[in-house]
Amino acid sequence: MQSPWYNQLLAITVVVTIAVALWPPKKKAFRRRGIDPGYWNLKVWPARIWFLIKGHDIVEQAYLQEKDAPYLLQSLNEDALVLPPRYLPELRMLPSSKLSASLALVTSVLGQHSGVDIILKDRQHYDIARVQVTKSLPTLLPILSRKVDSILSEELSGCSTSDFTPVKVKNIVSALVLRTTLLTFFGPELCDNTELQWVMEEFTNIVRDMAIFMLFIPKFLRPSMQPFLPPTARMKRLHAQARTILFPTAWNLSKKAGGGDTVINHFLTTSEAVDEKEIVAKLFVLMAGALHTTKMSTGHALIDLCASPECVPGLKTEALREHPMHEDSPWQVEEVNRLKLLDSFLKESQRFNPPNYLSFDRIATATFAFQDGTVIPEGTFISMPAGPMAMDPENYHDPQKFEASRFCGTDGSAAAAATEKLQRTHEFVGTESGNIHWGHGRFTCPGRWYASAIMKVIIAQIIRRYDVKFPKGQEERLPNVYLDLIVEPNPKQVVLFRVRE
Repeated sequence: MQSPWYNQLLAITVVVTIAVALWPPKKKAFRRRGIDPGYWNLKVWPARIWFLIKGHDIVEQAYLQEKDAPYLLQSLNEDALVLPPRYLPELRMLPSSKLSASLALVTSVLGQHSGVDIILKDRQHYDIARVQVTKSLPTLLPILSRKVDSILSEELSGCSTSDFTPVKVKNIVSALVLRTTLLTFFGPELCDNTELQWVMEEFTNIVRDMAIFMLFIPKFLRPSMQPFLPPTARMKRLHAQARTILFPTAWNLSKKAGGGDTVINHFLTTSEAVDEKEIVAKLFVLMAGALHTTKMSTGHALIDLCASPECVPGLKTEALREHPMHEDSPWQVEEVNRLKLLDSFLKESQRFNPPNYLSFDRIATATFAFQDGTVIPEGTFISMPAGPMAMDPENYHDPQKFEASRFCGTDGSAAAAATEKLQRTHEFVGTESGNIHWGHGRFTCPGRWYASAIMKVIIAQIIRRYDVKFPKGQEERLPNVYLDLIVEPNPKQVVLFRVRE
């Protein structure tokens, strides 16, 4: 026979459970777009699937209807609070003690389960990308320029001066960006190592697979389930494989005069106590970031060369002026910096084809309030509608028209900018009220100078050495591929190459 106190406790438990289940949720401070996951997240999967399919359209419609109103949006992982552009001046001035880009990155890919959270340990990866890599560009860029020439000759070996050769944009851009990035990270001894190429690209696949697994597991079970999931074993093997390839080669290279300007050497020389496992983990994350956006942006730019053939003569004239065909020397930083029309072209291509329809992803690490009284609680994941902002008539005149010289100034040159500060906003790496693809204010991408330089060399060399166009019968670029908020070039896009006479 059960004791009375047991029956009383059971009755109280049942009553409390029913009360909690039926108690109406608190009224949310912000309007919601997309499907509401509902109380107790009972509709979270319909909300996630709808976001995956219609995320781009949801953000665009919200901006057109109420661009000054913040709203909640259920992403594949967490709720995101999408803030309107009017908050940008205040956001850009907030200290890192209140906003964290690294924590937002980890959260967005559930990186605490795949090792991406290594970037939360310190700022070493950030400082290397922002300081050491940027400072090394004068010596690094000529080497990368030679490598671009070599890859183009190899990948387009079947091209001639008489006939056009079809090439998949995805394949040639992947080869160019992957191998030049490996050269930057690990030097000439390892950049053509096919095993290392596979390892670095496989990391992104495993991070994606781990995130997908975790979405099906309740949050409280994730830490205990993680060790038994297939991506965990794959990631361990991948790390071991990377360490086998990179060490002791990296140590031997670091002992040479100056050690070289490779990213791995910067990690070795700036670490208080060298931990090979930690360095490899950070290299994986930094490499993944460098590859993803650079591949997409370079692919979009190459396709836009064909979609806007009227831009090519001006770009070709500029490239040949700074680096004539008879010169066999590699590109120098000073020459690349003078490619102002190419700067503008790349920026216009990015405006039409943003890396992501939402940008400026941050997590509030402390509660703060805007001047209008809107409170952002600690732990809130915030974003801004970068895609619609770039196509807003209030930010750009005739935004639906592709203008290669839009950012060159009124007379088509950078000299038209009234001040040096204004000229900075006209550069590909510059930001302004309508362009936050690189971040904004204190929260800009630390590797944007490197990414811009290598993209400019790739596109400039293609313009100098080849004629490019769409296949016969195609006049417009194939539609971009939208997966939730990511905007990727169509993987089926083919471009015809012919060697210039």
